[in-house]
Amino acid sequence: MNLNQNKRTLLPKFYGLYCVQAGGKNIRILVMNNLLPRSVHMHLKFDLKGSTYKRRASAKEREKTSPTYKDLDFIQDLPDGLLMEPENYNALSKTIQRDCLLLQSFKIMDYSMLVGIHNVDQAGESDQRIRRGQKALFSTAMESIQGEASGKGPLDSADQSGGIPARNAKGERLLVYIGVIDILQSYRFMKKLEHSWKALVHDGDTVSVHRPGFYAERFQKFMCNTAFKKIPLKPSPSKKSRTGARAG
Repeated sequence: MNLNQNKRTLLPKFYGLYCVQAGGKNIRILVMNNLLPRSVHMHLKFDLKGSTYKRRASAKEREKTSPTYKDLDFIQDLPDGLLMEPENYNALSKTIQRDCLLLQSFKIMDYSMLVGIHNVDQAGESDQRIRRGQKALFSTAMESIQGEASGKGPLDSADQSGGIPARNAKGERLLVYIGVIDILQSYRFMKKLEHSWKALVHDGDTVSVHRPGFYAERFQKFMCNTAFKKIPLKPSPSKKSRTGARAG
């Protein structure tokens, strides 16, 4: 549906649906693209919904070798967000907006943004060699937004491994791998009931389960305002000199 109209999307790509029988039970297997390349070490991983209610990784999750953190962890660890060049940020924002509209039209909610972060400046030499020598065989984050670009600038210099170039508040170079996951959850009776109960007990705007329209709006706002941000533009040297001349 969406891929035929626009190939630039962060939505998962389903390659096949199979049904097998085992022990007298039908087991359905869904095959989809892998968002995080095995050849690239992820220094951080996040599952983001744009919700803050109980959105913190559990103690058990934190004990894992490669834990997946959540929204409150992201806000605490990366309060300034992931900083991107304006062209990349604008392309990503448009893709998120378009994908959210599509999910909303099908009354789909409770999806997440999976974010994998590779820190280039912390990577060892072995990591660098793998990324330089191997073309990634997966659906890349860069390909998912590249259609929005004019064909010039930072998008053309993307790393072979397909990550979106970004920086953290320290100025460290990052490669970001992202994609929308868990899109097979529609807003039906049980979800309506779950939202009503949680909204009664807690702040209704912070819980994860919500109407598709509200969910999409909150998701988009968090991604484009909190998770991903533009690198501030530096004033040009000529502009600085003119300002200095007027001051003198």
